[in-house]
Amino acid sequence: MEFNILSRSFLSYRSEIRNHLKLALPMAGAQLAQVALTFIDNVMCGRIGSDAIAGVGLGVAVYSTLWCFGLGFALAVGPMVSQAYGANDDQAIGRSLRMSVWVVFLFGLPSMIILYHIAPLLQLTGQSPEVVSYANQYLRALIWGFIPSLWLIAVRGLLDSVNLPQIGLLVNLSGIVVNVFANWTLMFGADWGFVSLPALGVAGTGYATTLVNMWMLMALILYLWFNPRFKKLHLFQNPLHPDVPYLKEILRIGTPIGLAFLVEVGLFAMTAILMGTISKTALAAHQIALNVASVTFMFAVGISMASTTRVGQAIGEGNPEAARRAGIMGMVMGAISMMSMGVFFLTMPKWIIRLYIDVNDPKNAEVVQLAIMLLALAAIFQLFDAVQVTSAGALRGLKDTRTPAIIGFWAYWGIGLTTGVLLAFYFGFQEKGLWTGLILGLAAASVLLSTTFLRRFRKPNELLTYHTLE
Repeated sequence: MEFNILSRSFLSYRSEIRNHLKLALPMAGAQLAQVALTFIDNVMCGRIGSDAIAGVGLGVAVYSTLWCFGLGFALAVGPMVSQAYGANDDQAIGRSLRMSVWVVFLFGLPSMIILYHIAPLLQLTGQSPEVVSYANQYLRALIWGFIPSLWLIAVRGLLDSVNLPQIGLLVNLSGIVVNVFANWTLMFGADWGFVSLPALGVAGTGYATTLVNMWMLMALILYLWFNPRFKKLHLFQNPLHPDVPYLKEILRIGTPIGLAFLVEVGLFAMTAILMGTISKTALAAHQIALNVASVTFMFAVGISMASTTRVGQAIGEGNPEAARRAGIMGMVMGAISMMSMGVFFLTMPKWIIRLYIDVNDPKNAEVVQLAIMLLALAAIFQLFDAVQVTSAGALRGLKDTRTPAIIGFWAYWGIGLTTGVLLAFYFGFQEKGLWTGLILGLAAASVLLSTTFLRRFRKPNELLTYHTLE
């Protein structure tokens, strides 16, 4: 009897691993493809000059602040649709997407106006006029893709939640090809005989990113329009009709997600600023280590998104035990994937750093040594980062988005930043101190989020039940 129970439990977890991977791998691939778009923009801007790179970096920092908050309203589609899909509530799927589109539009319009007129505020921060000029050119071209880029995330979230993540991956891969072509022609100009395009410089990369987001959005919309599978969802029915219950639900779920992103982005932005106060060498090494960790982190993000889908679908099906199992497997898989990346950081640091700078140049010796140390810390950093992001994804599948936002604020700013500042500047650990603070903040978040998820299943509660909205 006991053997049969253990055997069934093993088979259940093995099945969950398989289902998780079927979703996580294409989701992670789509995230990596999205990162590749930014990487291509930076590489091509480097051909214009260092001021252009700095200007685009400044523009991205400002743009991302507003965009990350709006991202919450787009990501709200994931838990809402996954639960509705599990419950076979076709009507709720279409209503969820339509109201996400509404909220993103209403948030996006004032955001675009702010970004269009942001240059005077950037000048007040003491940035050089050349850098502000480049940032302004970039932002005024990029803002036209603000709303479409968030709509893209919402539509992709719907496809992910109905077990079709490979569609988003294929479209994102096509976006890389379009991005290279659009960047090259718009930044440096083109003359094809029958038509010629002027060189737009930094503004060209902003327009290219806008065009890429519009292309990917239209590709996904056409897929939904022509695929018979989605006819019954009535996704395009009464698009201008306000649906108050679902509008409120998007705001209830999406606002904490956006705030959580702002808290996390703010932590890393502040850490970079503090690194710069130590030395330019410290900031350079920090950027290398953090950039590498950000790329490998996309695997954990893919698993986290799969956890949201799997947990949400199980709740919709009325199977809390399957939801619990899905959340646990997401955390375990995330931790294992990032531990393997950590081994890579520890065993091949110079090979990684060589992608960014010449490790044999004596002038870079100090940066190389410091980056090696930070990559060793990143190996620990990534383990806790994986657990916290997959735990947050699992809680999102329960439509619990407020808890991750609250925990994130206290863990990242209350523990992470405070401890990092004390260790770096009061106890003299400098770069190592700031990164130790990041690790402690992420460790606290991972423990609190994972235990919170498990506590949700100790007794029946409303998060374990699918609720229809009028």
